Amino acid sequence: MAGRTAVGEQCGYEIAVHGDRGALAWDFRRMGELRVCLGSDYQDASYTTVLMNPTHSELGAFQPGGGIAMGYDDLKVIEAHRLAQSIVAGVPVGATIDDAVRAALIVDAMQTSVSDHTWVKT
Repeated sequence: MAGRTAVGEQCGYEIAVHGDRGALAWDFRRMGELRVCLGSDYQDASYTTVLMNPTHSELGAFQPGGGIAMGYDDLKVIEAHRLAQSIVAGVPVGATIDDAVRAALIVDAMQTSVSDHTWVKT
């Protein structure tokens, strides 16, 4: 769910992907954490939380150690830096419009999968 007027939720933007070999989940409110569930016995497996550390992306410019959350302001600085790098280099640094289109196609496939009760390839 995504909405600024939803009663009860405060910025509850979460992405959860469940597959036939595991699952991944990420919540905007906990930007520095990725929940991972993998393994051959995935039905009885539970999530493991992977905490970001300075070796992951640009976090090291903001936090000295692992488990210290990245903030919204940090994310905006990273986005502005990538935009400036893209302008100077003349090539995209980070996500592109093609990535956004691909993400939209994946969401469409997920909706089709749910309504048709079948796997959908993209």
